[in-house]
Amino acid sequence: DPVGHLALVNAHPRWIAQAFADALGARAGELSELLASDDARPAVPADAPRGALTAAELADQAGGTVGRYSPYAVYLGDGDPGGLAAVRDGKA
Repeated sequence: DPVGHLALVNAHPRWIAQAFADALGARAGELSELLASDDARPAVPADAPRGALTAAELADQAGGTVGRYSPYAVYLGDGDPGGLAAVRDGKA
């Protein structure tokens, strides 16, 4: 059962993997990549408000990366944003 195997390997219920496979139709060969991408942890966004920190400073402190669409956005690698001193101190 190829769909069941991919569901198990990528931590999805079989019915969801089957729904993705059905939606892909002729591109069902992309199912493995789709399930892996869907299972990946999302980036955690943070905001460096004006005057408190720059996005680059917050990214450096948090081990994150500066966001693409806003001069204040930072994407954290993972973890709890509340664990950052800048968040606790109201600077982010």
